[in-house]
Amino acid sequence: GRVTVQRRIKQVFIHRDPRDTFVSYLSWVTTSERFLTTAGGKEFRKFMLEKFDNDDQRLSYIIGQPQHSHSVYQSYAPWLQSPRCLAVKFEELYSEISDLKDGIVGPVLGQLLRYVEIDVAGVDLTEFHSRVFGQSVTEIGRYKKVFKDQHYALLDNPEFKNTLRTFGYEW
Repeated sequence: GRVTVQRRIKQVFIHRDPRDTFVSYLSWVTTSERFLTTAGGKEFRKFMLEKFDNDDQRLSYIIGQPQHSHSVYQSYAPWLQSPRCLAVKFEELYSEISDLKDGIVGPVLGQLLRYVEIDVAGVDLTEFHSRVFGQSVTEIGRYKKVFKDQHYALLDNPEFKNTLRTFGYEW
């Protein structure tokens, strides 16, 4: 798209339901070829596949790791209120990308484009749609199909529930 003349550096914070993030990370770690090209990717995949008998055990392991704790998510909470940052829910943005094939720019995507000072008239909406959906398929709320009681139990605490509320998600 066309960029305005006075365009400046902008911060955009796209956040996602942590539960879907866990499930997405599990899939990336265990199935993505691209993951194998990351530092330590081959070793970590081998560990995940050999150490655990199934994806339920792998997901429990991921949820329990310190880098996935509620405190890590909470460290991003100030960005939600920062006047120098546009905070966007991934779920809202991603669902609007689907409408691009019909030439419709939804309110969240429209706000994002205005914020980064891109003139929507200069954006090829069909190409934008195919670039996003051509990468991989994302299912919003997939954790509801994947999580078992053991996964909910790992997260059933006041700190995690507060994190969900902070970012606009429900338990």
